[in-house]
Amino acid sequence: MSDVVQIITDGPGRSLVLVRSDGSRAVVELRPFAARGGVLAPLDDAPTVAAARLIDHGAAVGWPGGVEIAVATLLAAASPCTAAAE
Repeated sequence: MSDVVQIITDGPGRSLVLVRSDGSRAVVELRPFAARGGVLAPLDDAPTVAAARLIDHGAAVGWPGGVEIAVATLLAAASPCTAAAE
């Protein structure tokens, strides 16, 4: 299980803010994933990005249409975020 307890979908551009159990945050830009094409292409669409949900007991983020990315993969591509708490 991941230590990501919340995702915020109103980050800048096509991005997500991943909130960890210790309160720290990381922002991940999804356009590089979308640029890979195929099943990930819908991640270049703002309404699709906004539909993100934690799935698999927090181990992955999922979107409509069966798009899933492991939280570990997203964290590896993420940058620290200093956004105020929601």
